[in-house]
Amino acid sequence: MDVKNTITDMLNQMEKFKLQLIDNVDNVPEHPKIKRIGKSPNCFIINSKDLENNWSAEYYDSQYQARIIISLIEKSTDLIHIQRVLEEIVNKGVYQVSQGHRMYFNNQVREFIKNML
Repeated sequence: MDVKNTITDMLNQMEKFKLQLIDNVDNVPEHPKIKRIGKSPNCFIINSKDLENNWSAEYYDSQYQARIIISLIEKSTDLIHIQRVLEEIVNKGVYQVSQGHRMYFNNQVREFIKNML
């Protein structure tokens, strides 16, 4: 058994798995209460009566949240770390993305990730 080839194979399998995760996360459904404005991916409207306890626009933008999760997956070199991040998002609804940036995830994203796990 060639250890170098085995390690290379395992790293390739890990990268394939990360790509599968990314493909799944990229299919997160849109928040049902928002309406995108035109073709702009970052502009949407939501009725004020549909706002939950979080008034941040990021909270309602499932596509933005998916991009954040994808970047966390891409940066990670450890599958256990990826699992812990996804579980924290599902269980707590918040993740410390970077120093000074806590991301709160909406229920649609959390449920989608939960079903993915």
